[in-house]
Amino acid sequence: MEEEKRHYVETQKAEAKTRTDRQVAVADEIEGERQMFRAHVTDVAMARLEHYNYCDKIRAEKVHLTALKKKRAEYRDRINQVKRLFKKTQSSLDKIQAVIAKDEFLFEPQRVKQVHYKKRAEFVKQLEDFESELAAKESAIHEWTQEVARVEKQHDSYFDKVRQHPPPGARMLTRYAVK
Repeated sequence: MEEEKRHYVETQKAEAKTRTDRQVAVADEIEGERQMFRAHVTDVAMARLEHYNYCDKIRAEKVHLTALKKKRAEYRDRINQVKRLFKKTQSSLDKIQAVIAKDEFLFEPQRVKQVHYKKRAEFVKQLEDFESELAAKESAIHEWTQEVARVEKQHDSYFDKVRQHPPPGARMLTRYAVK
């Protein structure tokens, strides 16, 4: 009887140990699932945060691009204005050249007033200034156009990447519309 009792106790202990081991295994599995879920939630949150930060960066860059586009438009207006002034100055220079040439042709250099030579020099200097200003403004416009294109291409590639390979939890990315 004592043998049966000891066998019964041993059996109960084994079952208790098995139950405890099973409970520990289930608890470990649940804890592992919780940690995996927390990691997944953290990954989704980080992806959303990165997306929001990138979108905020894009907004700031778009403000800069808008300023560049406005400045580029102002430069284009100035270029058109300078081209008109260039044509006007060129025609004035041609008129002065004609007066000087006529008087020199008539072998009457004493009739050619120094004022005409001064005006011709002024017109030539104006033309040179206009040419240098045009070159500077056109090179600035070219650089800005390249920068605008580069940044817009970068923005488009980011959104293309997000569209093609959405991050986990992408359905929650509702703060900014993805085209």
